[in-house]
Amino acid sequence: MIRFFFACPIFLIITLVLLSFSNSKAQDQNTNQIVLSNTKVRWAFDLKNGSLVSFKDLGSNQDFLTSKIQDASIWQFTFTKKSGKRSLTNNDVTKFEFVHRSKEIVELKWGSFKDPALKNLQILVTVYLHKEGSSFWKFS
Repeated sequence: MIRFFFACPIFLIITLVLLSFSNSKAQDQNTNQIVLSNTKVRWAFDLKNGSLVSFKDLGSNQDFLTSKIQDASIWQFTFTKKSGKRSLTNNDVTKFEFVHRSKEIVELKWGSFKDPALKNLQILVTVYLHKEGSSFWKFS
């Protein structure tokens, strides 16, 4: 009986920590999106492939992405080979991951390209959303 009394608070604390960690992933439960937001703007990325699906001004409630543009790759890697130019986007990968650092910072990572010659290539994009509404994007 005494062990149970002391174990319960520890179990409760561990459960609360795990729940708070799982909620910090910048995943919008209603739309299945990765979300960055502040009081001025809201960015939303597709959870499956990292495409930008929404860029909304919260003051006017205007979304700058139309249905024609939605599911747009946020990067395009173009290089020249002997056979000519080649472009890659997020549609050319089989693996996408993200890490939510805070409400305003997310790291998006693409890898496992469909082309076996590019199997070791990875694209990492870190997005910082500043409080005043501006953003900083780091591609590596």
